[in-house]
Amino acid sequence: MVLVLCHGNVYRSVICEAILKRANIEATSAGFRPGGRRAAKKLRNILAEHGLDVSEHRSKQVTPDMMRSAGMIVYMDSGNLKRIKDMCPTASFKTLNLASLIGDKRFKDLAFVRSEEEFRTIVYDIMEASARLASMLTSGKEILIDAHFSDRPFS
Repeated sequence: MVLVLCHGNVYRSVICEAILKRANIEATSAGFRPGGRRAAKKLRNILAEHGLDVSEHRSKQVTPDMMRSAGMIVYMDSGNLKRIKDMCPTASFKTLNLASLIGDKRFKDLAFVRSEEEFRTIVYDIMEASARLASMLTSGKEILIDAHFSDRPFS
């Protein structure tokens, strides 16, 4: 199972989860804030334009058990990775920075994006990276997870 994480689980992780599920990949999403919130309306509308219905989505708060049971943990930015490491240090060895699949370092938190053009650009970039991940997972291609050597010196 793929666990997709972002800060609040109402924007970025929702997109990736929807794309992976559309490709028949077992996936769930969560965030680091308390759950129960709907996906943001602006996001629901954009995804609906592309045939993705996330109207039933309700945010979930991630737990260490969710991280331990996931086969892969997909995250959106370095803040997410720090929280993963803090909550479940062993889980950081099965993480993937989704933005890296399109040559980027992070996906900006959509909650703080005011420009419609920038908002849509980020949504489309997340959709593209998620589709690439889905393709890799369904084709059986090897996916290089993040390497976290910060605690080990290079020789």
